[in-house]
Formats: sequence, C-alpha cells, structure tokens
Amino acid sequence: MNDYEKTEFELSGLDAEALGFMREAERREALEAAGLNPDEYDF
Repeated sequence: MNDYEKTEFELSGLDAEALGFMREAERREALEAAGLNPDEYDF
C-alpha cells in the first residue's frame, strides 16, 4: 500500500516551478483552468 497521497495540486499536473516564473495573471488563469482556487496557493 502506498503511504503517499498526492495533493490536489499534484494531481492537476501543474508544474510548481513553472508557475513560479509566470506573471500573477497567467498563474491565476492556469490554476483556475486546472480547477484549483488560485487564492489557496502562495508563489
């Protein structure tokens, strides 16, 4: 049994490093497109 559970962010397939280099508006759009609330993440 796998003890590691993936987070919603990891399951979305987004790359945290790439998002860190995006402008805020682009990052918000990418997170929203993945079905995530951009206000829950701090970059």
